[in-house]
Amino acid sequence: IPAINELTLRNDLGRELHNVLIELTSEPSFTRRTTWRLDDLCEGATYRIKDPDLRLDPGFLSRLTEAVRSCFTVIVREGGDEIARQTFDVRLLPPSHWTGSGTAPQLLAAFVRPNDPAIDQTLRIAASKLESARKSNALNGYESGRKEQVWEIAEGIWAAMVSYRITYVLPPASFEKTGQKVRGPGDILKHRVGTCLDTSLFYAACLEQAGLHPLIMLSEGHAFVGLWLKPDLSSNLFIEDCQELRKHRDLEELLCVETTLVTSSSPAAFNEAARNGGSQLGEANPFEFAIDIFQCRKQQICPLDLGERTSDYEDEPFQSKSADLEVGETPAFQEEITSESAPAKPTDRVDIWKRRLLDLTLRNKMLNFKVRSTSIELECPDPIKLEDCLSQGQKFKLCPRSEALSEGDNRSAELLKRGRHEAGRELSLKEGLDRGEIFTTQPRSELDARLTELFRNTRTAFEEGGANMLFLAFGFLKWKARDTPCEAFAPLLLVPVALERKSVVEGFKLKLHEDEPSLNPTLLECSALISESLSRRSSTNCRETKTVWTLQKFGEQFVLTLEI
Repeated sequence: IPAINELTLRNDLGRELHNVLIELTSEPSFTRRTTWRLDDLCEGATYRIKDPDLRLDPGFLSRLTEAVRSCFTVIVREGGDEIARQTFDVRLLPPSHWTGSGTAPQLLAAFVRPNDPAIDQTLRIAASKLESARKSNALNGYESGRKEQVWEIAEGIWAAMVSYRITYVLPPASFEKTGQKVRGPGDILKHRVGTCLDTSLFYAACLEQAGLHPLIMLSEGHAFVGLWLKPDLSSNLFIEDCQELRKHRDLEELLCVETTLVTSSSPAAFNEAARNGGSQLGEANPFEFAIDIFQCRKQQICPLDLGERTSDYEDEPFQSKSADLEVGETPAFQEEITSESAPAKPTDRVDIWKRRLLDLTLRNKMLNFKVRSTSIELECPDPIKLEDCLSQGQKFKLCPRSEALSEGDNRSAELLKRGRHEAGRELSLKEGLDRGEIFTTQPRSELDARLTELFRNTRTAFEEGGANMLFLAFGFLKWKARDTPCEAFAPLLLVPVALERKSVVEGFKLKLHEDEPSLNPTLLECSALISESLSRRSSTNCRETKTVWTLQKFGEQFVLTLEI
């Protein structure tokens, strides 16, 4: 996230400037001195520096423990003589301060720190609690595929946190909007105090380290934790619709936990904390939003490393018999049982293709394709890998437009590329492909409607005509008809695919259909007609005319050539 989005210099001195030096400094010196040089700046001209690459001093900033007033100073010199100076006030916050929902609220996920040594200590106690209750002590996330196992892991971690005897302290007023200083896991174990946000972040970090997908939920003046009982139930970083969360809760897919009950003098059982957390989603409570930690990690929002060590608290007694809590009985969940039926083989495709090949005008989508509501554009950084994985039987979840480094993201893609020498958005899309996720260019509301329409239309067409009507198009041929100013696009490689949906909540997945991939048959028919036309125009002793399609790669682009 750039500290300065843009630096603008306008020449209103009434003369042309030569040999201009722009200097940016800070006081106290939390940035390195940055300069830009201009040979000339005409009278009335404006010079803009977008996303100036400021070199922050991490050593200075990491030592801050309280907010500090500072300033940027911009000095403009011409040939060594100062001609302008302006100062801008800046408020420096310590690394442990979350700035609230007003500025990049998704950075709250950075304070969920699963790699802190205090988290490993807590998980070790949780495993022993589960073992004492004669339950599996494996903290293996969703590997079992059972909601009961997820509940047991969450309850074991809860029992471990109860043994710390943490004391509750009030958070600042309106912290969810203005932010607050956050205690790390080490600070909580050392001083044994924490706000609702502190304990929520601590508990969420334990859940994440155990392989689960937690959420940080914020209401007016309060924070608590959510936990998906099944993976891949959401692809949104922010969830502002409380009704959507209530629906997941009622379907036994989302667990809410009130973490302040871990600070009670008489330990609260985990099922009581779950009941209390579920009631926080009631209509009476002014809900703000929820942040999905797993989705934040996919968008390169990583945990903070504040350099804390365990030496201050690892030798202290952390358990107390008076505050001890054992793991109780696991409630019964309704598990989903699904069965996949093999689709029937499509028939009568030949007649359908013949009828389509008769139309060689721009009305044919195979010659003049346009993105409409009956199609979905995929944002795939590696189409070759996608096709290979589909051929191997892998299924891909279709996700809405990625928010990573998009217009709503405060981070600068250009600064990230300059600093790390990598395209952040492309990297996020590639990691999604490795996880079996494909991002589209549509928002969630529009994507759900389009996928539902495609799913129904293709299923109806298959049931009535016995033919698969859904294809994944790789590459498009851009061409222009004679005496037509508009360009047309014809798909090249058509891979038959199918959509499947086990439940409304899980969404749609893309898989390969049993039909064989093929080149656009309409293009092949057009090339054959061109060949016949040229043969008729040629003399009788001319050799036979043939058409050959050739696909070659030049650098990062593929070039399709038609040889006649």
